[in-house]
Amino acid sequence: MTMLVILLLLPRLTLSATSSYSLPEKYYVNCGSDSDVIYGGRTFVGDMTSGGNSVSFTKEGTETSSNQSGSSTSPGIYQTVRIFRRTSSYKFQLDSAGLHFVRLHFSALSSPTEISTARFTVSATSGSNHHFKSFSVQNLTETPRVEEFLLMISSPEFEIQFVPDPSSVALVNAIEVFSARDDLDILSKFDKNLHTVYRLNVGGKKITPENDTLGRTWSLDDDFLYRKDAARNNQTAQKPNYESGSVSATEYTAPDPVYKTTKTMNRSSSEGVGLLMNVTWSLKVKSNTRHFVRTHFCDILSKTLNPDSDFYLYVNGHLRIDVKPSERVRLVTPFYKDVVDVSDGSGLLNVSIGTKELRVDAGFLNGLEVMEFMEKSASVSSSKSSSMVYIIGGCVAAGLILVLSLLFMVFLKRRRSKNKKKKADAEVTVWSPLPLYRGGGGGGSSDNRPFDPVNNSPLCNTQSSNTTKLELKLYFHQRLNGSSQFSVATLVEAQYASFDYLSNGP
Repeated sequence: MTMLVILLLLPRLTLSATSSYSLPEKYYVNCGSDSDVIYGGRTFVGDMTSGGNSVSFTKEGTETSSNQSGSSTSPGIYQTVRIFRRTSSYKFQLDSAGLHFVRLHFSALSSPTEISTARFTVSATSGSNHHFKSFSVQNLTETPRVEEFLLMISSPEFEIQFVPDPSSVALVNAIEVFSARDDLDILSKFDKNLHTVYRLNVGGKKITPENDTLGRTWSLDDDFLYRKDAARNNQTAQKPNYESGSVSATEYTAPDPVYKTTKTMNRSSSEGVGLLMNVTWSLKVKSNTRHFVRTHFCDILSKTLNPDSDFYLYVNGHLRIDVKPSERVRLVTPFYKDVVDVSDGSGLLNVSIGTKELRVDAGFLNGLEVMEFMEKSASVSSSKSSSMVYIIGGCVAAGLILVLSLLFMVFLKRRRSKNKKKKADAEVTVWSPLPLYRGGGGGGSSDNRPFDPVNNSPLCNTQSSNTTKLELKLYFHQRLNGSSQFSVATLVEAQYASFDYLSNGP
């Protein structure tokens, strides 16, 4: 299989674009509640008290539930839930279109029990665009589950729809919809509709939403190492040197803890001397699916800027990217590399760092994010377009019915005329012992019998010495037609008429 690999150029942001972005104050919704909850430095407003036209939801066929026992140690946003027993939705009136984070929070509370067995799908639309359709959710537990999407929303009117499976329910504990810093340099033929699959803090501890600038969760990377003894952890207490207005990262690209820890080559684990080393992270993904991969780097090891710190980054073993920390203006400067890659049929996505030179301990990785491109969906027709389609369809249907009615009437009229004609012909062509013939010299009979041009009659006129012999010839088919298939009464009548004609003459 030919692998499609595209290396994306790093975005060059202006100083104003970098410094102007900050964590938005909306929208954070505490579903199924009439009170506000603070979580991850953000205030989640109860959907019963949100008011106004900015956030609304379907009230019919919905209900709420809460953890009355209070025994759960989960954050406050997971203590209440909104349950949907039929297709329902939340609608948001955004300040502007553009790239947005969308997070859906789910957790199965201790009651009611039907929540833990809930099966439903979720879809998201803005304007006439489907961002994702029929995203399936099931097998929920009390452990909170977060589904995160990064969507290029085309209209300020944004809707999230929940559709429960038959004999089941849908639910949601909290919803986040807020603008994101648009630093994804993705080619135009790829929609910026991404679903987060992995977000790893390489070489460090787990980072919770309370310690992240955008409320994200960064998991540990150890379980994804192909060989755990091939790498070792390193860290620094120095604050990262963010470079505004350059190709480097900002505090919103990843939080400080990501850039203050790293994994590097563990030279002592090499089985040979003078070998090129590499460290590989292997992650399970959907086969033959396009993925967006962001790798985070920050050189906390080198004492000076020099080319010996440069190394290679590999994606799935067939793409090699030159990583050059030596080109940073200062040490401990965060930057990142973005790659779009199509996974092969193995169901694994392998990301590796490798040395350029023998015996040089170069190569490190601070963070890793993997996002899956959502499949494109057909556009949703607007209400005006739908109305126009219905009007045109109705006109076409009415016209078709009218044409068919006219054709049916013409058919009936022609059939009646044909029946009348047949009836008239039957009345004119009553059986006669002598068929009708055309007049005129040189004519011929209608049944190709010999024709007497003198008498214009099928009678044979033979003259011999003052004797006139008249003879009537009736062929078999004439007798058959004339006798109504040899009806006895008709046949007797025909014979009598013939005898009378020969005896008395015309």
